[in-house]
Amino acid sequence: MRWSVLLLVGLAGCEGVSESDCLPEQQFDIFVDADGDGFGTGLPESACEVPAGYSDNRVDCDDDNAEVFPGAEEVCNAIDDNCDGKRDEGFPLELRYLDSDGDGFGSLFPAQLSCEGALGAEWVLNPDDCDDSNAEVNPLAQEICNDRIDDDCDGEADDDDSSTLFSSKTAYYEDRDTDGFGDIDREIFRCEPIVGYVDNFNDCAPNDPEETNSPFPADRDLDGYGAQYDQVMSCAGYPGTADNTIDCDDSNPDVNIDRYWYNDADGDGWGVGDPESFGCFPPNGLSVGSNVGDCDDADPAINDGADEICDDGIDQNCNGKIDCIDPECGPDSTCLLDCVDQGLPGYETITDVFETTVGAGNDITLSCNFGSEPDYWFQWRAPADGVYHINTFGSYSRDISDGWVNLKTLGVLEDCEAESEIECGRYFNTLRAGYYYDPRVTLEAEEDKLYVIVVDGYRRYEGNFKLGIARFEDEDGDGLTNPEELFAWRNLSAAVRGVDTTVVKTDPWNVDTDGDGIQDGTEQGLEASGVLGPHETTDLKIFIPDADPTTRTDPREADNDQDGLLDGEEDTNFDGAFDIGVIGGNGTVGTGETDPQDRDTDDDTLSDGDEVALGTSPVDTDSDDGGRPDDHEVRNGTDPLDPKDDLL
Repeated sequence: MRWSVLLLVGLAGCEGVSESDCLPEQQFDIFVDADGDGFGTGLPESACEVPAGYSDNRVDCDDDNAEVFPGAEEVCNAIDDNCDGKRDEGFPLELRYLDSDGDGFGSLFPAQLSCEGALGAEWVLNPDDCDDSNAEVNPLAQEICNDRIDDDCDGEADDDDSSTLFSSKTAYYEDRDTDGFGDIDREIFRCEPIVGYVDNFNDCAPNDPEETNSPFPADRDLDGYGAQYDQVMSCAGYPGTADNTIDCDDSNPDVNIDRYWYNDADGDGWGVGDPESFGCFPPNGLSVGSNVGDCDDADPAINDGADEICDDGIDQNCNGKIDCIDPECGPDSTCLLDCVDQGLPGYETITDVFETTVGAGNDITLSCNFGSEPDYWFQWRAPADGVYHINTFGSYSRDISDGWVNLKTLGVLEDCEAESEIECGRYFNTLRAGYYYDPRVTLEAEEDKLYVIVVDGYRRYEGNFKLGIARFEDEDGDGLTNPEELFAWRNLSAAVRGVDTTVVKTDPWNVDTDGDGIQDGTEQGLEASGVLGPHETTDLKIFIPDADPTTRTDPREADNDQDGLLDGEEDTNFDGAFDIGVIGGNGTVGTGETDPQDRDTDDDTLSDGDEVALGTSPVDTDSDDGGRPDDHEVRNGTDPLDPKDDLL
């Protein structure tokens, strides 16, 4: 009985795989069954019974998958489900192709033989995709315009494919006048443009390259600002158009952009004091104006934008000058002296006042005139202290029959009496004997003082003329005064330069009129100092002196030698001097600037601009040092930058 009890206790404790728990003859082999399907695998272990997680056999061919074991049902899944050494037996097999982009069409490689569903949805039965990295490209896709991609895999793309979606094409319009703008009545639809057509119909005049018809932001309130979502078809600069879309209210010319709003008690649009708010729209509940500058906010007729009334003793425009002292009142009849034919506004710069002495009276003989003929009287009040140039440039004509007067004298008086004469300028005798040009005077004027200007003929001459006034001041810093630039007199006044030299008409408010990178004064030979130095009012922080006054370029012509390069691209330091280096050749490297007055600096028959475009050196006749000049290689079709082909 005692032995039997001990044996039972020993067997009851045989729960694992320990050989010591039962007698050797009672032990047998067991195998790990990891997937719990009753079939194990791996190396045998000894035990007296089969515990959980073990099996008494090792015939499982995939112990990680409980669905795979001997006797299991075979399904199409590319797996040997019943462990008979075969996969998917009993199912029809077909060649399948990988569909990498998931569009239902595969590429020819890679491919596998499989039953349906065994390899997953990314394997398909066709290899018809011509780009398996793009799901938008396959035989069922719609051909569209997209840089010649063959969307539908038919071997044709874009304009070559008759099935290309029409809505994806671009409208092109014939550009008969080659101005870059097309004719709306000559329209074609294509994926890519063709020669002679452009992608806009903005030509106002299809046969005139000077005019175009384009969509412009509408400017309904004519305040210079355009509406964001409102366009009109028009030509550049036409009324009702703008070059911006920043108007927040295109129905009100006083409301357009963010600005400060000021208290405006009289409602004239001009406020006073500190701003009340900032924004595009005025704040609610306040009488505000968008401009500050009201010297009487109780009277809506008085503000910075008002017109001056010249005989009421009130400063309507708030500039501190009342009635006839105000520059605006210069032409007003209430302010004219009895002897005056015409009043001029009191501006520093007055150009192209056209008048005539025909039919005028003969009222004065100026001190510098030999005789007297009909004369014309102006009245002008100086707006500021300074030296002014007064002239009749452009009034001369050799042929009196055309009506232009050969003027002889120009005088400045303090009033209507000859005894008040301040300045008198006679005609200027040019280098060609017998031809006389435009009298002119230099006047040192006082602010607000009234001056009478008399244009007087000589002997039998009368006719048309034009008058100009400008203050001697260099506003743009190019070394030339406003009068020099505005009137371009043939010989600079001795009072200004002390010598004669030729200048041409340029913009006194633009330091570089032609935009070539070189200042106007530099192009006309103004030096750092001396008689041809900058004017005393020139800002020397701006002015660049001419390093070589003997060579000059035309400040109205951006490319003086017409070689395709701006003068400033050739004179790279913008100093007016052609910095000569070395003209290179075979074995010699060219250095220095190109000459803005010579279209072919290295004389190799290729213009400087052509050489820059080609990549060759405009200061080197043989850029690749191969032995043949650049122009020879260009004419013969060899590469002027490759020395190897020079021997061909």
